[in-house]
Amino acid sequence: MDTMRRIARKYASLAVVLGLVGALSVVVASCGGGGGNSDGGLCSQCGDDPDGPCLPSVEVDRAPDAPEPCNVQSDSSEPCTVRLGCFRMLGSAQRRCYPLVPPDSEQAQPAFECHGERANQSTPRPSSTPTVTPSSTPVPTNTAPTPLPT
Repeated sequence: MDTMRRIARKYASLAVVLGLVGALSVVVASCGGGGGNSDGGLCSQCGDDPDGPCLPSVEVDRAPDAPEPCNVQSDSSEPCTVRLGCFRMLGSAQRRCYPLVPPDSEQAQPAFECHGERANQSTPRPSSTPTVTPSSTPVPTNTAPTPLPT
């Protein structure tokens, strides 16, 4: 019986540490998965894998809280189309598909919110044209040993 108590005391701190490590790993795993809807539609997550790009445009219902120009009532029966772009949310590194300013701007609509956050307008956007960075011409170097003075 005395031996069991000594073993229990000896390994109790190890059991506590292992329990904390296990709990922490569950918390970290639940935060990093991206989660949410990543179908490329309005307010979907976007960016690198597994999220992917935004759809070029989506059709939305007309409503006061819809993106421009769909936030104004119309007598037209045609669907309302909005172009999308991938931007970071203000105050977060998470990227979402925000509506672009109509008709041809590449900027997100400044007042539109996805999940309560506006788009960070300074989000770097991928360039469709690769940028060439000039490099200096390599200069040959002498690798032979330096002769000793005589």
